[in-house]
Amino acid sequence: MDIPAQFTVAASTLSFVLQVLAVVYAYRVGKKLGHSTFWWFLIAALGLQASRRIIAIGYELGSFGDYAPLVRILDSNVIPLIASAFFLAGMYSLYRRLQAHEFVDRPVKRS
Repeated sequence: MDIPAQFTVAASTLSFVLQVLAVVYAYRVGKKLGHSTFWWFLIAALGLQASRRIIAIGYELGSFGDYAPLVRILDSNVIPLIASAFFLAGMYSLYRRLQAHEFVDRPVKRS
């Protein structure tokens, strides 16, 4: 059962718009709370994820021509690896920041 190309392009476009909105809101929250390393890594990782949607749309429209194999490697391996590294670095940065304020490793008081 093949999925129609129009559905794939529409779904990828909607996904791209939602991910761009996530980047915008991450930036706004970071601006309100103070831009720390955590926010920049999170924004970069979300931006990379959004770029994958553009690549998916490009595949459906046949935009890559001779570069399609290279773009597929970038899309399926390199971009997710870099995004994962950014997410890890951001979360580690947040962990270190919370640790400095003693929010981490402190027992939770239960009522």
